[in-house]
Amino acid sequence: MTRFCIVIPTFQSVATLPAAVESALAQAHGDFQVYVSDNGSTDGSADYLRGLSHPRLRVAIAEKCVGKTENWNRAFSTAPEAEFFVMLHSDDVLYPHALETLDAAIQRSPGGALYFANHDGLSVDGQSVRARRGWPFAYRLGGRAFDRLQTLLNAVTVVGTAFRVEAFRRVGGFEGAYDFYQDMELYHQLAHQGDAIYIPRTVGQYRDTPLRPQNRLNFALEEVRWLRSRLDCWPPGISRPVLKLWIARRRAHLAADLPEVADAFTRAVEESGLVCPAPNDDGRLEMWHRLYKAAVSLTSLIFRPRA
Repeated sequence: MTRFCIVIPTFQSVATLPAAVESALAQAHGDFQVYVSDNGSTDGSADYLRGLSHPRLRVAIAEKCVGKTENWNRAFSTAPEAEFFVMLHSDDVLYPHALETLDAAIQRSPGGALYFANHDGLSVDGQSVRARRGWPFAYRLGGRAFDRLQTLLNAVTVVGTAFRVEAFRRVGGFEGAYDFYQDMELYHQLAHQGDAIYIPRTVGQYRDTPLRPQNRLNFALEEVRWLRSRLDCWPPGISRPVLKLWIARRRAHLAADLPEVADAFTRAVEESGLVCPAPNDDGRLEMWHRLYKAAVSLTSLIFRPRA
């Protein structure tokens, strides 16, 4: 069986898809396939894919366009058999050593369900790369310990994340109740099937493609809904400040360039029965988050948990 299958679900991404596919096919690892599943694109993506020919590449072009999560599940359910799926968005790229890095971690820690590393930032136009500092040590967590880390720090990157196919199928794939947070929910479910293992290396580039204003609002509200469903991993005295922190940070991000969306977010959060922190509390909550993150990092450095 093939060790890795890099799966690229795509829709209307002809401007960025070639770089993603080329980076996947350029892997130095010797045992992998690349599977691209197009969700009925009309922007030329399908024509581009039909023109490709490579022994490691398989392409599927759907006639019917479906929602994002359904498209992802369709892509992963029809992908070639492999031990591990590697997720790659159609606007991101992998570095040539990505699969070798993942495989080395799997061989060191063979019992994991989820393996993830660091990524650099890529500008929207693809012309500049911003180095991103990740934690300098490896660690492995599972179950509620992983839940706590992920709800606090959102530690898992979206570029080159590998998950064991058997575990992915046991949890039923991506959760259809989410349009934006289906990957975050999957990571939590996988961490209850086996450990999540962090690799202190950079394996690719993540392009922070901007969302339309309405989608940014929907994303923020779904983020709050998802977080509320996952905060049972914390005692009540901690879960409430964590939720307030996420709400304050998301509102601050929206207010920076879309104040009307930030206002709509505040109203929707309050209508759901939550209390939005006052704007002058945002800085205090951010300071609390930075101090907590520093304490977690310092503790981890002292004890140096290894994968």
